[in-house]
Amino acid sequence: MRGFLAPDGVVFFAYPPWWMPFGGHQQICNAKLLRTLPWFHLLPKSLFKGLLQLFNERPATIADLLEVKETGINIEKMRRLLRENNYIILDQKFWLFNPIYKFKFGINKKLVWQPLTMLPYIRNFYTTAHYVVFCPKA
Repeated sequence: MRGFLAPDGVVFFAYPPWWMPFGGHQQICNAKLLRTLPWFHLLPKSLFKGLLQLFNERPATIADLLEVKETGINIEKMRRLLRENNYIILDQKFWLFNPIYKFKFGINKKLVWQPLTMLPYIRNFYTTAHYVVFCPKA
């Protein structure tokens, strides 16, 4: 990434933390129950795959969801990766209701209450989007 970044450049990165209710992208499932079932992507891989097969999800959908499962990132992992690669966080926002939800679901954006952003690991379960602005350390 550094090779593409101007010397004074910054990066904006937005993602759904893996442990949030729908961090597994299960909204792409055909089965309504699975589309609306929070946190089921956190099941062990074999149970997760078995449930998808039980509901007759298409093989391509199952493959996509398993790939998402393998690459899922939580807030602590993101912060660790930035630290290990000599980036510093300039700003970050923890969204209780992701701004895109206004267009997707008619729900107004809302930040996580500030004291709750300070709870490592636990914050992953209620933060629907983590926005991070970072740059290389000088």
